[in-house]
Amino acid sequence: MATPEAPDPWEQQPGESAKAFAAFRSFRDLPPERRTVAAAWQALTGRPTATRGGPGQWRGWHARNAWSARAAAYDREQDRLATAQALRDRVAAKKRRLAEAGWMHVNGTNRLREMAAAGESIPAAVALRMVEVGQNAERLEMGEATERTEAEVSAVSPEEAASREAQVQALLRLMFPLAEEGEKIETGAPVGEGG
Repeated sequence: MATPEAPDPWEQQPGESAKAFAAFRSFRDLPPERRTVAAAWQALTGRPTATRGGPGQWRGWHARNAWSARAAAYDREQDRLATAQALRDRVAAKKRRLAEAGWMHVNGTNRLREMAAAGESIPAAVALRMVEVGQNAERLEMGEATERTEAEVSAVSPEEAASREAQVQALLRLMFPLAEEGEKIETGAPVGEGG
């Protein structure tokens, strides 16, 4: 970056005339693979290089004012700015998705509670799936796993799995008292799996 005394390489340099800088900008703004003095001349003037007063002076400016190095510095700066903007865009999108997932999770859960309090019937599997989708979306955005690995699941003994199943069923009966007594409430995942 430039100091107060020295401008950035892609800006007008001390002692560089306005005409020379306009020529440089024409060169700098071309795609790197087309960056030649002749192409810059034609881009700025709209005239072919064979016309009188052609790019001869421009070649001198090119050499004296280090156009190629300055244009390369400009390209690096543009790439740095684009990369920084892309990162800001990704962070903003992640925040937006996380807020949406949180909204789904909280509002879905609240609606399910309201329905249960009002005695409304909703299939338990549907209700749990709504909560699960919101939770999984939140976990994904936070970089957390949404599923257990096989090693983690296989570490649960059959007795522990049965105990967990009973705990889940008891909790579900508290959340959804409308389920028939003795009816197993499907969660969509075996106990020992999921978050």
